[in-house]
Amino acid sequence: MRLRLTASFLGGRTAWSSTVTVAGHQVPARYWYDGSRVNQAKEDAAEVALQRMGMASTAPAQQRWYGALNP
Repeated sequence: MRLRLTASFLGGRTAWSSTVTVAGHQVPARYWYDGSRVNQAKEDAAEVALQRMGMASTAPAQQRWYGALNP
């Protein structure tokens, strides 16, 4: 498993997202996050990967809405 962070400059601010690679398949996070929430970008990508493998709930955690930016 490999985790990669991606940055995008949006209107003077930096937004962060993440992609996790599992067994050769790249799985992106659902959202872009403010820099103070970069760990949530990592968690989001990992959660999506677990959902695709059938190992996690499909309901997003409520905390995802704090600090998330529109994709």
